[in-house]
Amino acid sequence: MQARGLTLVLGLAAALSGCAVGVGPDPAPLAAPLVGGGHHGLSLAPGSGPASAAPYSWHHEVRHAGASYIALHFTAFDLGPAGVLTVSDPTGGQAYELRGRGKLQAGTFWAQHVKGEALVLDLVAPGTLGRPFFVADEYVAGAAPAPTDAICGPDDKRAAPCYRESHPTEYARGRAVARLLSAGSGICTGWLVGADDLLVTNNHCISGPQKALDTDYEFMDEVTECGATTLAPSRIFSGGELVMTDENLDVTLIRVAGHPAREFGYLEIDDRPAALGEEIYVIGHPAGRPKEFTIASSEPLDQGGIPRVQSVWEEPCFATGYHDVGYWADTEGGQSGAPVLARSSHRVIALHHCAGCLNRGVPIDLVYDRIKDLLVTSRGALRLDASAYGCGGAVGLLLQDRDLPGSGAPTVTLTTSAGDVEVATLTVEAAGVFRGLVSLGEGSAVAHDGVLAVAEGVTVEARYEDADVGDGTAAVVTVAAAVDCRPPLLDGVAVVPRARAATVLALTDEAAWLHVRYGADCAALTGVANGRPATTHAVALFGLTPETTFAYVVEAADAAGNLTLAEPACATFTTTAAPTVFFTEEFTGFIDLRNTALTLTPDGSGDFYAACRQAIAALPTDPTAAPPLVLGDDDAVEVRPSRPVPVFGRPLATFWIGSNGYLTARRQTTPSATQRTHFGEVRVAPLFHDLDPSQGGTVSFREVANRVVVTWRDVPAHGGGSSPSTFQAELYFDGRLRLSWLTVGAWGGIVGVSDGLGLPEGYVATDLSALGPCAPAP
Repeated sequence: MQARGLTLVLGLAAALSGCAVGVGPDPAPLAAPLVGGGHHGLSLAPGSGPASAAPYSWHHEVRHAGASYIALHFTAFDLGPAGVLTVSDPTGGQAYELRGRGKLQAGTFWAQHVKGEALVLDLVAPGTLGRPFFVADEYVAGAAPAPTDAICGPDDKRAAPCYRESHPTEYARGRAVARLLSAGSGICTGWLVGADDLLVTNNHCISGPQKALDTDYEFMDEVTECGATTLAPSRIFSGGELVMTDENLDVTLIRVAGHPAREFGYLEIDDRPAALGEEIYVIGHPAGRPKEFTIASSEPLDQGGIPRVQSVWEEPCFATGYHDVGYWADTEGGQSGAPVLARSSHRVIALHHCAGCLNRGVPIDLVYDRIKDLLVTSRGALRLDASAYGCGGAVGLLLQDRDLPGSGAPTVTLTTSAGDVEVATLTVEAAGVFRGLVSLGEGSAVAHDGVLAVAEGVTVEARYEDADVGDGTAAVVTVAAAVDCRPPLLDGVAVVPRARAATVLALTDEAAWLHVRYGADCAALTGVANGRPATTHAVALFGLTPETTFAYVVEAADAAGNLTLAEPACATFTTTAAPTVFFTEEFTGFIDLRNTALTLTPDGSGDFYAACRQAIAALPTDPTAAPPLVLGDDDAVEVRPSRPVPVFGRPLATFWIGSNGYLTARRQTTPSATQRTHFGEVRVAPLFHDLDPSQGGTVSFREVANRVVVTWRDVPAHGGGSSPSTFQAELYFDGRLRLSWLTVGAWGGIVGVSDGLGLPEGYVATDLSALGPCAPAP
């Protein structure tokens, strides 16, 4: 396999082997789901013991005084072909069953929550398996979350039933709005947007497929009457499939399991820019409460006592390239993802996503442009099943047009830039939804012979003539894809092993998916891990044991489906001994690291790094030459060094600098310094604390010859109460890390590094101030 100079990973591997708000300044945006409950450890593993043919039954109750709901997290869930686990409240009124590998056959998941202080588990199975049927390792006990208001003056929100009679059209629109409970604790709002069970919410609420799976989508969560506190019956649909997500537009589209649109309908999008001064209303679940509407406004600038669009040029909460819609309509935390509807059409014109008085929403015309090909509307949408095709196989077509009859075959014509023409045969999948296939092949172009002739570099275009886009006018819809017959070049495959996990590194010369199979030997590759489309790859393997040899196979596939198998076809690696030093310390008060620098050097051990300490009188790298970054409270900014910097062997081509004293591989802004949060992400944390550079000090980024440098200089804690802190993180291109502190005014927080593989088994805090001294510099 030709290297073409893609040697970064090989070189790296070699190196490693050596409040209520009035009018005024904007408060911090609500850039994370509202937390509605606390996590609690649990250890349930029924069914272990000698295998038996006798029926097996098991009963257990989880109780938590004062909880409004309880949600369980399961791992290694496998009941076999005949086992049934019933989860319910003590009366059985909220009962549901789990079978096989559980929710959507995932094996590891957050189960549907049960309201109340007690959750009952009843397992019936043919016989024990000689292993646990499942492990329940934690639960969330729900409680009323702390308010994070964006109430602009008096609170104008009212419970949904208050408008049942006076505003029947608005109330009816609320049927399609759901309360979202993610991973047992994250609270947001979402709304159905299509007849095929598509739901819209914010990316900062649900950003990946596991979160979509681990979310409960609860419809008609309302009180019985205006002014009542008792709840009406609601419907929970647990689990969904991530269809698309866009961090910049803060939008996620999910297909909810269980067909909720058949019961609750869906909202339509008003595909236009919001008009300044037009009347609006907002539907959502503020603070996770039963559904409320903001239909009235006491804000003097809202003429007639009705919420209105006050601005169409607000700065977006944490994005670039567009302006948010601004309004005084009252919201609270938990309403992230709520629809903002125009009273003129009762269609959605903005996607609420952050607070500030003005409160702000993403313009829906931008959202619609991002998701329109996935919706069934009067405007015909044509979609191909791939962004690129190889020189064989078939082109899959999806046509959506609500105006088309439920039978018959609309015409879609495919052409190539080389001159071939074919007409696709479509079949009806649902009302207004059609699918079809056209075969691809190499050779001479012969029109209408049933095979579309393609070659490297050719473009395929599909064309549909829409007779009516919804306003009586016609349009031609086209969509195109490239033909790519060459497989990706896969180079630099290497493994960075840990005790119970490993990271597979690789490079490809085009965006590709990395697929890794691994196991005890080459004939038993039972584990599977997949990466995301990229050219620089780092894929984590879990479920390993210390000091054990594993086999693995690596494949890379591009968007056209061309596949490359790494050489050798099956290779091995050996995990390290279990770590004994974790280079992380949690402080509850005074932080004893003033005038100190810690250096962490990769050493090939189970700990991954060797560490040493030295006294300093100034920061190792002068920060005054670096321009300050623009960071607000609970904010983060992405930077891209000239070459990747490795953290625990994972090369970071980009990383995020957080205002709260840490660097992470993915965007994170939380101020909540917990062990679970710290170890859940690749992180370098000189001082993980609720800091606020918008109130003073600077955060800067600088690259010098052999490292990148991030400095927090005189940054105060949020809310004051202590002197500011000055500290620095240096990430060397050869894998070393150096953390330095001059002053530490903050009290409490987490200091250290994390490989992002979760809270380590056997974790014990490291006394960082007691590490040995560094050797004198040569």
